[in-house]
Amino acid sequence: MKKTSVLSILILSIFTVKAQTEKNSWLAGGNIGFTSSTQKFSGVSDYSFKTSEFQINPGFGYFVINNLAVGVNVSFVSTHTSETNMPGTESNTSTTFATGPFLRYYFNVAEKTKIFIHGGANWGSYKPGSEDPSLSISMYEVKAGPAIFLNPHVALEFTVGYQTSSYKSDEKSTTNGFDIGVGFQIHLGSKK
Repeated sequence: MKKTSVLSILILSIFTVKAQTEKNSWLAGGNIGFTSSTQKFSGVSDYSFKTSEFQINPGFGYFVINNLAVGVNVSFVSTHTSETNMPGTESNTSTTFATGPFLRYYFNVAEKTKIFIHGGANWGSYKPGSEDPSLSISMYEVKAGPAIFLNPHVALEFTVGYQTSSYKSDEKSTTNGFDIGVGFQIHLGSKK
């Protein structure tokens, strides 16, 4: 009896994992990311410019066809910069809040692993510092990685991506960069 129950649950889990990216299923989750960089100039020994960025990106989607989800993404980014130029150091923290649509497509590669490609666009506001006025921002991203299903409803994701951001004020400023991230997605199957 015990072996039959365990075997039944195992078989049901395998079919459920495969069904989580089928049409009429739901997707909820997100990722977090961190990037850090240091810039130094040759010939200038006492100067450095450091940037650290932390991102939180929750999202909610719906599978319109098998393996293709469309949804809404929310992005919160906090960026800390530090400029050292002897005799002192200046630092600043900026924040970004934006939201927009995304598309995500999954490719089956193994029983509990799928590879996905994700593209999205977000629009919102950017606050360069505590005393500065907010600016309009538009962000576009493409990322990909494996989704490893830990159980029938939860997938652990690792991503590598490229993002571009444009800030609108009196002058237009654009930032481009690569990032890595890790996150979870909850897959809720359709009722049949």
